Amino acid sequence: MQQAWDKQNNFLKAQARAQGELRSMIRQYDEMLHKNWDVCSEEQKARIELMRLRTAKLSQESAEEYEDGVEIVNDAPEETTG
Repeated sequence: MQQAWDKQNNFLKAQARAQGELRSMIRQYDEMLHKNWDVCSEEQKARIELMRLRTAKLSQESAEEYEDGVEIVNDAPEETTG
């Protein structure tokens, strides 16, 4: 049986890998355009900037969401010994 924290951990790892891959693809696209920057249209330049901003925003939101860590709540009734 997989516990909730294991599922959350797996999700966060997968999300981090996906964000890393996205950054890599954006970097490759950017490098390809810089080789022929004079041929690049303003629309392509704007798309690159938009992708960078969105990636940065996603990374920041992800970090902020899990910044506080885990809160443990013990709401089980206390045992009384007699």
